[in-house]
Amino acid sequence: MRLHYNKTNCTQLIYSNGTVYPTAINPKMIVDLSGFKDYQKQDFDEFKLSLLQDTKRITIHREYALGDLIQLIAAARLIKQRYNIGEIWIVTNERFVTHLNYCFHDIKFLESDYLIHGSSEFGFTFTIDGILERDHSIHNKENAKHRMEILLNYFGITEFTKEELDWSLQLRGEVVMPAIPNDKKIIGIQMRGSGCMKTLPRQMVKDMINELAKDHYVALIDQDKDQGFEGKNILNLCGKLQPPQVIELLRRCSLCLTMDSGVLWMAHVANCPTLTFLGSTREAERISLHPQYPEKAKCIDLTKYVGCEPCFETRVRCKGSINCMNKVNHDMISGELLEKVKQILGE
Repeated sequence: MRLHYNKTNCTQLIYSNGTVYPTAINPKMIVDLSGFKDYQKQDFDEFKLSLLQDTKRITIHREYALGDLIQLIAAARLIKQRYNIGEIWIVTNERFVTHLNYCFHDIKFLESDYLIHGSSEFGFTFTIDGILERDHSIHNKENAKHRMEILLNYFGITEFTKEELDWSLQLRGEVVMPAIPNDKKIIGIQMRGSGCMKTLPRQMVKDMINELAKDHYVALIDQDKDQGFEGKNILNLCGKLQPPQVIELLRRCSLCLTMDSGVLWMAHVANCPTLTFLGSTREAERISLHPQYPEKAKCIDLTKYVGCEPCFETRVRCKGSINCMNKVNHDMISGELLEKVKQILGE
């Protein structure tokens, strides 16, 4: 694939093959012209990654989701360092902008609508929606890669170490938290994942919570207050925390139990010991770049309990029944769960 960029100071309107609606290509925006027609060749130059070296600024556009954006932040910091770029802007969905700007002040986050202004101030502009999704096909050679690897490879970084990745917070101010006791260890637990492909049965989650709450505080994490419940040693924080507060909570936790979604990546930022439940995704794809992997960042592979294999949401083997989530229960995995909790907590 050969990439080009708009070398003019004007937004170019070019047409995709088979459509009558033009696509706006802003100054220095990167595009694969093979899918377009009726454009002026003299308005575009071939893009090479060497053009990023020592440039003032680049902009990366990614709409969703929170976990992907957190990975993008760590990747952007390494890209900035490797190419000696002055600064990086990230353009995304408006619902993420305020919280990300507060948590990571070394990067500027803008709403996607800003791209329509076509300013050359954005510098070279990359849209990576679709790039990361290469892991969704079982026939694609990148389907078993960590998304961080897919992303960095796209920017020409083929070799890097876990230690080079900077997941850290860069807060703009203090984070106000509700009162949280600290006279015993706190285990955070995510109540559900991002969609049915990554969400454990609710009764299984409740059984795990009640088991762990015998000896620890268990903090319930979800954006919806209806997901929570009360009980001894249970800290019901569902619906009470915004992303900066979730990260601060995780910084106070001795362990976090997650499914495959945003809380898993916030645990990377918080450097919180993590045990994640994986079904359609693999350990190498999801937990292997956690700062505390493998000693205090581990996973439970649910597919082995139902005789299946990770498919990254293609459901080709189970024909849509999602057995790795729907046919597991607390009794099946309790032995591995308690063993790994004790390993991570040092108990």
